[in-house]
Amino acid sequence: MIEHPTFEDLEKRVMELEKANAEGRRAEARLREVEDDYQTLVDNLSAGVYRNTGGPKGRFIRANPAIAQMFGYDSVEAFMEVSVADLYVDPEERRRFVDEVRKSGFVKEWELRLKQRDGSPFWASCTATVKYDEEGGIQWMDGIIYDISDRKEAEERLRESEEEHRTLIDNLSVGVYRNTGGPKGRFIRANPAIAQMFGYDSVDAFKEVSVADLYVDPEERQRFVDQVRKSGFVKEWELRLKQRDGSPFWASCTATLKRDEDGGIQWMDGIIYDISDRKEAEERLQQSEEEHRTLVENLSAGVYRNTGGPKGHFIRANPAIAEMFGYDSVDAFMKVSVADLYVDPEERQRFVDEVRKSGFVREWELRLKQRDGSPFWASCTATVKRDEAGGIQWMDGIIYDISDRKQAEKALRRTNEVLNNILTASPVGIGLLDKGAIRWANGEMVRMFGFENRNDYVGKSIRIVYPNDDEYDRVFSVIKRRFQSGQPPEVDAEYRRKDGTTFVGHFKMSCPDPEEPSKRAVFAINDISWRAQAETEKLEREKVQAVLETAGAVCHEMNQPLQGITSLSETLLMNLRAEELYGPQVKRIMDLTSRMSAITRKLMGITKYETKDYVQGIRIIDLDKSSG
Repeated sequence: MIEHPTFEDLEKRVMELEKANAEGRRAEARLREVEDDYQTLVDNLSAGVYRNTGGPKGRFIRANPAIAQMFGYDSVEAFMEVSVADLYVDPEERRRFVDEVRKSGFVKEWELRLKQRDGSPFWASCTATVKYDEEGGIQWMDGIIYDISDRKEAEERLRESEEEHRTLIDNLSVGVYRNTGGPKGRFIRANPAIAQMFGYDSVDAFKEVSVADLYVDPEERQRFVDQVRKSGFVKEWELRLKQRDGSPFWASCTATLKRDEDGGIQWMDGIIYDISDRKEAEERLQQSEEEHRTLVENLSAGVYRNTGGPKGHFIRANPAIAEMFGYDSVDAFMKVSVADLYVDPEERQRFVDEVRKSGFVREWELRLKQRDGSPFWASCTATVKRDEAGGIQWMDGIIYDISDRKQAEKALRRTNEVLNNILTASPVGIGLLDKGAIRWANGEMVRMFGFENRNDYVGKSIRIVYPNDDEYDRVFSVIKRRFQSGQPPEVDAEYRRKDGTTFVGHFKMSCPDPEEPSKRAVFAINDISWRAQAETEKLEREKVQAVLETAGAVCHEMNQPLQGITSLSETLLMNLRAEELYGPQVKRIMDLTSRMSAITRKLMGITKYETKDYVQGIRIIDLDKSSG
């Protein structure tokens, strides 16, 4: 028997249906609110959101404003009129994209080369899911798309930068590497320079070697890795490494650390230099410094380093300076303040001021005192090391005891004074010649040539004292020949005074280079005009004496014949009568005899030598002027 629902049952059922219907309406309302919210969200997204079909061309079902704007359209409606395939730069890429979505059901961040309304290409990243129809085909595809042109451009710049960086690293002359930090270590990256540094033909061959095998001492590898792990980096860490053939070399390595999630070493990046030459140079420098130290310790001159304060203290000193000041040891000497070594403390201040001002002093003469107070002269050469403020950090110097030299200089000055007095008082002109010019002349030389001041001769060529160049050339030619033949370098020559008058002088020279007498020499000129005059007078006397002797002989030989002729003439004349024919001739003979007697008397009265012109250019004695 069938039971029919009661009215209460029907009423209850109606109430349940009304309740379910109300809940359905409320659910629909909430769904519409959600859809509205979703649509609002989609419409306001900066990323493009779409739904399109999957056919060969494809058409848009939905699209948000962002995707329309992305493709250069003014409205969503205008954008949705475009087929999907027409938005691709390469339509084949549309086919590959759809195939992948159909196959996988979704794609994530698929990069596409698309084009805007005006044809401008741009890069986009698309994530899409598929809604299949009952037959398993694509009913539609929902997707979100981003314009990644800026990112792609940045990536391109990054790739170019990485390529440039890679090229730079590959062409660096220093080794660049990345390796792991394990016990042995393996190379992840390396440039050609590091492979060449270790004697490998290629980077690939080099990267097959474990890092630890490149160390002379494997323990040093562990110390290096521990330091990198502890500090995160090392700078210019010096390592003793070995090449492929086992040859050791020194390297300087700077490295940084990339840690993994556990804080361990993921890898180490480093740069490495072969510093074998530098280490060798440092070794030579160390040896040189040791030699220098030994040299300084054994120098007879004092060497020191001290501060520049008011008193000053010694930082370093060698045994010679301690001994110079009368101290038994360097340690004892260095306890003394610098200022206490000066006879006059003010001189210390002047010395320090000059070093501070000039940066150095050279052969500065100081009056110092020994431990027992004995003064002595010293010559000091010093340089300064400045601090950051420009003050004196320290002064390095070398010092000599010049007491003996100062005494010698004093004695030399006395000797020079005496010598200068002698030269000044010398009756002979003395001068100094340098490169053909007169540099100095004594008083007699100045007087001899009539010079009025130093400007008349200092710096002037010695040619100014000769009447002409021919005489100058003759003199120095003779001097040079006499030097070469070993004869005394002297010659008589004609000289010219400032007023133009000339005189005869005797020239002597002493020089270090006989090949160039005028280059540098001491010369002397003696006025010998008096000697020439005396020789002329002597010659005159000799001539007069010869004439007198000749005249005396002639007179002696002629007097007796003349007396005989005169006596016979007088006798003959007395025996002749006045009217006889030969009387006048006898008188003529007597007149000529008297004339000859007068001539002999003139001859006997000659006292000087005077001549007169005769026939054919001959000159004869003038008896009238020579006698009487």
